[in-house]
Amino acid sequence: MIELTEEQMQAQETASGPLRVVNTHTRQTFVLIPQDVYEKLCKAGRRPQPQRLGRPELDVYEQYRKKP
Repeated sequence: MIELTEEQMQAQETASGPLRVVNTHTRQTFVLIPQDVYEKLCKAGRRPQPQRLGRPELDVYEQYRKKP
């Protein structure tokens, strides 16, 4: 588990929505949401999916996706 710094906690407290953070090495953006919100999404069958755009290495997993 990663613990937020004081600066990050202040940013989270003043954010008007989910906090977006950037990996400075990959420039990939992540969205931090409270755990209870995440759990509600999972229970509702709306588990957040990893961002696939620009990730050709994940294309192989498309064959396992359930078709509607």
